[in-house]
Amino acid sequence: MKELLGVCYETVCGKFLPLVLFISGIYFSVRLCGYIYNFRFVRSVMKENCGDGKKTLSSLWLALGGTLGVGNICGVASAVAFAGPGCVFWIWVCALLSAVTKYSETVLSVITRQKYPDGRLNGGPYFYIKQLPVMRKIAPFFVILTVITAVFMGNVTQVKSASEFALAAIGIPKAATALFFFLSVFLICTGKGKKVIDFTSAAVPLLCVFYTFLCVVTVAVNYQAVGEITVSIFREAFTPKAAGGGVMAIITSKAFSYGLTRGIMSNEAGCGTAPIAYASGNCDSAVKNGFFGIAEVLIDTLFLCTLTAYAVLLPGAETSENSARTVLNAFGTVFGSFGSVFLTVSVCFFALASVSAWSFYVRQSLLVFRGGDRFSLVFSALYPFVSFFGCFMEENIMWIFADISVSLMAIINITAVLLLFERVRRATAEKYSELASFKWK
Repeated sequence: MKELLGVCYETVCGKFLPLVLFISGIYFSVRLCGYIYNFRFVRSVMKENCGDGKKTLSSLWLALGGTLGVGNICGVASAVAFAGPGCVFWIWVCALLSAVTKYSETVLSVITRQKYPDGRLNGGPYFYIKQLPVMRKIAPFFVILTVITAVFMGNVTQVKSASEFALAAIGIPKAATALFFFLSVFLICTGKGKKVIDFTSAAVPLLCVFYTFLCVVTVAVNYQAVGEITVSIFREAFTPKAAGGGVMAIITSKAFSYGLTRGIMSNEAGCGTAPIAYASGNCDSAVKNGFFGIAEVLIDTLFLCTLTAYAVLLPGAETSENSARTVLNAFGTVFGSFGSVFLTVSVCFFALASVSAWSFYVRQSLLVFRGGDRFSLVFSALYPFVSFFGCFMEENIMWIFADISVSLMAIINITAVLLLFERVRRATAEKYSELASFKWK
């Protein structure tokens, strides 16, 4: 079983997906460079009033709740341990390219979203995939993949890493952590999606500030090593261990594949989940939602993942096959046991925010089926049990399942976005012309 999963991982995640991300990200960036890199345009769009500002921001916090999590912490630590400092450079590349990809999929989601009779808004890849005759039959399969990815990447990887932190840092048994997540997920995910949105809107901003503080202080204390770490990141990004050298050696290197796959696992750009959050919000401007998507990627991957990477690469921060131990070693060099406790609390609430956001994505996705509300209730009843048993799964296998499922989602979604990209470009150009006519004279 492990050998089969390994082959699937190497084929889908290690070779095909990085090329798809690379090529599509460059294509989107080139086609939209006249708009998204025009800061006057960006500023004018973000100043527009498109509804209740608090509710509009709640979509951003919900999306960040889904992306911020152990991918920023354990995922980066795991990538550095297995692939070396060079993978950090490719995480940066992934962030810059993924930001434009997330903009494109978010714009499409808002353009194609639907409003139900009870006033609820729903959007996402399912709706724009259905508009492509060549891919119409794949749309239901995408929803199934969303459920699978929610189980592994949105739930199991989160709670497993949190339980490892709790055990390693303060000796809390996994059973106790599992019970905590079971009860918390049950309380948050029962009822309608408002509980999830309220929780992420309150927790995510505080978590970002607190984790940033821990990272900045840790790196600042060891500021002498920052230059050396930066040099090693660039040096090892272009000196792959694969034989033969050249461009293909770099593309097939562990640094490249781990950097891009951990990057997409961190920000989920291209896999089509976060746009579900933006499409359910009250902001009617597809372009403004798209810029929120860009901000989400930059905060998640370019900022927080970089802080984690530098902390893990500091002298004295020993790497380990256990990603939780790697991160605890890094922050323990400065904060000792005090830092380990507070880092564990942060990881647990990061994980809880991600689990909650993914439950929202699945329930919104299931609404496209007949009897979707009943399916959502069943899912909400079973999801807390996944959190409980996820604490006891083997770490390597769960990461492989998570990588494969999110990679399949990304391949399907990016294909659809590429085929419908002209709609994204046209919507952006129309907004640009509208603002140029009324605000820039």
